[in-house]
Amino acid sequence: ARDGLQQLLDKAGKQGAQAAHYLGKFLLDDGLTAEAARVYQQGLALAGLALDERARLSNGLGVASLQQGAFGKGRQQFEAAVAAAPDEPDYRANLALGWLMEGNKVAARQAFEPLLHYQSLPPRVEMNYVLLLLAEGNEPQARLILSRFLSASQLEHDIRLLKAQLGRGRGA
Repeated sequence: ARDGLQQLLDKAGKQGAQAAHYLGKFLLDDGLTAEAARVYQQGLALAGLALDERARLSNGLGVASLQQGAFGKGRQQFEAAVAAAPDEPDYRANLALGWLMEGNKVAARQAFEPLLHYQSLPPRVEMNYVLLLLAEGNEPQARLILSRFLSASQLEHDIRLLKAQLGRGRGA
């Protein structure tokens, strides 16, 4: 399947952007972040990308960049994704995460603020909000959100992991 996706991407036809998106996701799932970044960059270089395609590929490249520890590059890609699709909660939450990983809580809050007016958010977006709350020192609110998804013992475990993740992000 991956070879087929790579061939579609290499042909640079109408399905190239979609092939780059799925191939990049597969590579990220396998922990192959450098290869995923290359695929997303190849997709972004395709001619005639629609705004939603550009947003999806920029977001994917942003995720790959964060996973490689390139927080500034990741944030820039998330900014491009939000510029192309400002109402997409995943992209905006990722932008907030990018700012947070760079240690800028104010910009992270500003990026996330429009999402607080949504009726419901995907769990992954809420988890990014939990990270922001922890960074802001609002552990009680973070715990309240996590308690909707986790058992008490899992909640304690995940709070410790999230705090460690925040510490690694700011220290890099």
